[in-house]
Amino acid sequence: MRQREIEIISLQETLDYFDAELDADKHAQFIFDYWERPEIYKDAELFLKEVKVPVFILSNIDKLDLEKAADFHHLHVEGLITSEDVRAYKPRVEIFKEGLKQAGCRPEEVLHVGDSLKDDVQGAQKAGIKAVWINRGKRNNPVHVSPEFEVTRLTELFNYI
Repeated sequence: MRQREIEIISLQETLDYFDAELDADKHAQFIFDYWERPEIYKDAELFLKEVKVPVFILSNIDKLDLEKAADFHHLHVEGLITSEDVRAYKPRVEIFKEGLKQAGCRPEEVLHVGDSLKDDVQGAQKAGIKAVWINRGKRNNPVHVSPEFEVTRLTELFNYI
């Protein structure tokens, strides 16, 4: 299922559970608007302007939402790959394998960066890719996943690439 479908179903089930007489479609639109125009971290903007290696964005969000967000922020990356494209959500390996295919790289040539220990770090590692956990909030690691690197800002990646 697409992320938008899942969102509406989940919201409707929550509204039903609490006997709330609200329109799930109408209220889901708030999150859809956010997905198309999310805030962007300043270090992410700087990183994407300065990085000298190809960057691909892999996301569990729907393709159109990711495309609109990239356009909204004028992001110039080599590719956008979504769970919708591969019909599987991270941490399954399909999205990571598609990234490798599109990049024309072997797993040992790639570094995956993500903010989810389970979805990003574990998923990348299952595909044989080294993973960086971007831990902006300096959170503890509750799932005891071991990323190869941990950073608090994307610009710290310049130390590794």
